[in-house]
Amino acid sequence: MSRKCHLVVVGFDEIVLNKYLEIVDKAIKGGILDGFSIVDLAKERDVIEKRLARALIQPEKTYYLQTPDLLHEAEQMAEFDGIARRIEAAHGEIKLYIATEASYHERYLKYCVEHGISCLVEKPVLLPLKDGKFCPELMVQRMEAYVERAEKNHCHVSVMTLGRCHEIYADVVYQMIRERMLKYDAPLTSFHIKHAGGVWNLHREYLTREDHPYRYGYGMLMHGGYHYVDLLARFLQLNKLIYPEKQFEVAFTSYAAYPTDQNDRIPKPISERFDDNCPDWWKTEGKGIAWGETDITSTFCLRDKETKRVITLGTIAMEQTTPSVRTWTDFPEGLYNKNGRVSNLDMEIQLSTLFAASVKCYKIPQDDGKFVEHVPVKPIVITRANPKLLPDEEYETKTFYPEVYNSTSNKRIMNRWLRDEETVSDLREHLPVMKLMQAIAFSLEKQGGSVIADF
Repeated sequence: MSRKCHLVVVGFDEIVLNKYLEIVDKAIKGGILDGFSIVDLAKERDVIEKRLARALIQPEKTYYLQTPDLLHEAEQMAEFDGIARRIEAAHGEIKLYIATEASYHERYLKYCVEHGISCLVEKPVLLPLKDGKFCPELMVQRMEAYVERAEKNHCHVSVMTLGRCHEIYADVVYQMIRERMLKYDAPLTSFHIKHAGGVWNLHREYLTREDHPYRYGYGMLMHGGYHYVDLLARFLQLNKLIYPEKQFEVAFTSYAAYPTDQNDRIPKPISERFDDNCPDWWKTEGKGIAWGETDITSTFCLRDKETKRVITLGTIAMEQTTPSVRTWTDFPEGLYNKNGRVSNLDMEIQLSTLFAASVKCYKIPQDDGKFVEHVPVKPIVITRANPKLLPDEEYETKTFYPEVYNSTSNKRIMNRWLRDEETVSDLREHLPVMKLMQAIAFSLEKQGGSVIADF
């Protein structure tokens, strides 16, 4: 159990409002926290105050940073340091929940590991920029430095990501595969994962959005894609159970679609209905911008670094231009799911010639005329095996699990982190994830060329 401390929420968005204030409230009532404060940008004051009017509980104080420019990191962090020291003087120990837009994560992570402050950072852990543009070359180098500094300063850092505590991905499928691998001494030889995000931006929104922007050179990979690369990394690491002495590497070949491709990918009768048929957009408003990707598909192999013998083959697809429930032309105010996203995830995992599991988790909104922000996930898991060789297995099983909410996984992480009990999503555990993220980013630059990452 942690000592009573004060929570500082950096970045008060709709997710914090809708998902996590309940957790904070329980921690305060349970004597874990003595309260919480908010730090956000001064330009967001009106939006923050409107959100707070709908909040379950109120912060002790809301601080507004006067330095909003992404490029002025030193000035902003000097201002933040003054605020943090005032809160520490009043409350003693503090913890930071970093919930800013992704490009700001790193500066607050750096502050925490340098000052020995426990923090929970939203995915992606860091998104390095150079001259205001995404710079994947720096990802692994900086991540390694933060892991080392955090451990040196005894700083507990956890990462908020979907799969680590998920009721299906972690509790059912990960445990199932791990147990079978150990039981049958079988490597994981095939892994395929596809996520359909159902995200639908219009052309003008690509130019104007500050949350989840694309015009700074990053897109799906550094937004929701992190969750699925994280799942990929966790499952691939299971091969260490079978080959603990081997050094692995992963080779990726990737392709992507971008905002400049969108006009050819949306049916004209629909895009015209949304006043979004822009056939020349790629050479007018969209010209000259190094856009982040909307959709990615990658093929990979995991192999022995020394012998080059292949152990695992697979694919990972992270696509946004998939079925959505958006019917509105303009973004509704106060709605987090402005794009009408409704997700579907498919995984296929095979253990050589012996056992396989297929997973499907999908959302279907209720058609009652009222838009629901949180839609439950319907999970199905199918297994296939050779029961003549494996007497404990069946040729096929098909299990429909009770509906779950993806947010439950995130809430588990926050609960455990607040109590100093979180271990499965520690910062070091995400170093292999960042290696794969960097390799995919590099392979996207090559659009068909192969990129290799040590794993």
